[in-house]
Amino acid sequence: MRKILCLALIVGVYSIQFAQVISPKEREILQLQDQRSLGDGKLVSYLRDSDERLRYRAAIALANIQNPATIEALTISMKDHSTKVREAAAFALGQIGSQQADEALLSAVSNEEDAMVLSRILEAIGKSSSSRSLDSVLNLDAMKPRLFPVEDIALCIARFAIRQIKTERSIVKCFDLTENKSPEVRSAALFALWRSAPHEFIDLEISKEKDRLIQLAKDSDPMIRMHLATLLSRSKSKDALEILDALEQTEQKTNDWHVWVQIVRARTSLAVTDTNVFMKYSQYLGMKNDQVKISALQALATMPSKLMSQSVEVDSIRQMICRYAGVQSGENETVRGEALVTLGKHFPDELNQFHSWIADTQVTSRLKAKLLEGIAQQITREHLNILLAHLNHKSVRVAMAAWDFVKPMLISVANKSLAFDSTAEINLLHNVFENASIALAKRDIGLTTVIANLFVDTLVWKNNKDHGLNDKIIGAFMMAFDSLKNPGDTEAKKSIIQALEVMDTLRSVPFLENVLSDPNPAVAAEAAASLHRMTGRNYSARLAQYTIPKRTEEDWNLLESILPDQKVRITTNKGVIIIELMKEHAPFTVLNFVKLIKNNFYDGLCFHRVVPDFVVQGGDPRGDGWGGPGYTMRTEVSLVNYKRGSCGMARAGKDTEGCQFFITHISTPHLDGRYTIFAKVVEGMEVADSLQIGDTIQSVRIIR
Repeated sequence: MRKILCLALIVGVYSIQFAQVISPKEREILQLQDQRSLGDGKLVSYLRDSDERLRYRAAIALANIQNPATIEALTISMKDHSTKVREAAAFALGQIGSQQADEALLSAVSNEEDAMVLSRILEAIGKSSSSRSLDSVLNLDAMKPRLFPVEDIALCIARFAIRQIKTERSIVKCFDLTENKSPEVRSAALFALWRSAPHEFIDLEISKEKDRLIQLAKDSDPMIRMHLATLLSRSKSKDALEILDALEQTEQKTNDWHVWVQIVRARTSLAVTDTNVFMKYSQYLGMKNDQVKISALQALATMPSKLMSQSVEVDSIRQMICRYAGVQSGENETVRGEALVTLGKHFPDELNQFHSWIADTQVTSRLKAKLLEGIAQQITREHLNILLAHLNHKSVRVAMAAWDFVKPMLISVANKSLAFDSTAEINLLHNVFENASIALAKRDIGLTTVIANLFVDTLVWKNNKDHGLNDKIIGAFMMAFDSLKNPGDTEAKKSIIQALEVMDTLRSVPFLENVLSDPNPAVAAEAAASLHRMTGRNYSARLAQYTIPKRTEEDWNLLESILPDQKVRITTNKGVIIIELMKEHAPFTVLNFVKLIKNNFYDGLCFHRVVPDFVVQGGDPRGDGWGGPGYTMRTEVSLVNYKRGSCGMARAGKDTEGCQFFITHISTPHLDGRYTIFAKVVEGMEVADSLQIGDTIQSVRIIR
């Protein structure tokens, strides 16, 4: 008994020693941020507090709330004596984004002397400023050459380009920066260039700078080579193929899968001028790395079938793809699924041998869904009938795939390319409407959303309306909407609202007016916007004011008990990944993650989404990307940016996070300030790289 008491005392002392007490004022700031409230001016008043940490916290909170009324106060904070506060204020102004914020940021540039703050100002300008600010940015390194990190200027140009703001002058600047001695600058410049592409001027510069780019193809930094390959994939330059060949020669020696993925994708865009393209794809398909193999199959599925049929490699490629699709291939499910889609595009007769899989209980619903995607590659009556037969398959995943892929078929019917006579067309539409009514009655968020998205297409809806079938489906959508009670149903509800707007009937208006009082403010706002477009009237005054409940004392106690650098072990079927939680930057997201871990929520779930050179995503209890924990969390953006191995929260719009998380394969600046970062990988990134759809999370545990 004495030993047990002693142990309890030690544990207690340890908890007290490492617990982080959150002061009442900091609690209030975090509470207001979480409630999306300015607190009748309290939050802004904290920008003037004597405590630097509170001023910093307040600025970050305002970055999350994004209320334009706070721009003036944040502009004053740009003169704060604390560099950290000025960084946070610049970040907040960029998150709000307006002409007034733009002017404040540009004004701050001329007065700022700290490199880190200038870096944040550049980031904010790139994410939010108007096109007129881009020219000013291009002169900054000359104005303060020792203070402005050139890498930040390149990234700023990239952020403008992500928003489709680009000029010949910004392109020339980036080409010049590819000669910089710093690999970080060269990498950022190439990233900005491919974000600015496609662009005729870029194609001209690629030809002009061919020799320099060939030297870059030999660069020792794999991220430079990866961005170069991505740039070439967006180019129509006559010299792009020669540069790509040089890049591939380098990769034969260095063999970095990130670069190979982009080379594979680039080959597709340059296929018309590449006489050896299919010989190359035979080699790519034979590579051991799954990410490369999957990218090769996906790339082949986008290529013209006529080009494939004319290749001398066609038979060997067909045999290889058939082998990958087969049960005995030994390949992972993702490879097999992409092989099915590629067969459907180029070798539909070969795909016939797999049609029986839909009825096979041993075949997973994921593979069945990919089989339907393969079948949908050919727009014929036969393939249309197969999809129609599975619109209400017992597997929701398979049914969703059928609804998703039947859309181009119905568009073809509507524009008469499938040559249905009027009787057959009416029978088809009745069939679709009957199946839609049955599917909507299942009250499934995923099914409801894909069906609503089908009817958002004006051509599909017009064809149905012309045949007098509108009232029935409108009623089914309204009933489906009323049945969606989960806070995570936002996307489904918004899709129904958009469909009702397209249908544009008098019956929809009073229904949407009732939606203005929906407990989800994002849904109510969507209804107001649709009503405004339908009627020309402004409904914003009728939107209710919502109060998000305050955090409980239990929440605060648990949050304080989490260590500042708490590690978590994610055990997968491929190995172990260790992540470090970022409580400082995403406190309530970390709190939610820890709660889920304590309830063993993630144990046994799978990774349902993998995009090579982007992310691997998991943590969905449904396993298809449509599931959640039964509640939503607020987005928590911070000064942390997305790097390789960042752990972010998936969402269906701002403040809709729940349990799904992702790990980035590479740096992804376009996610900065939009998606919550709550952790980073500190061990096992090679395991994260190897994960594919269907791989499992065996357990997630706090490391004591």
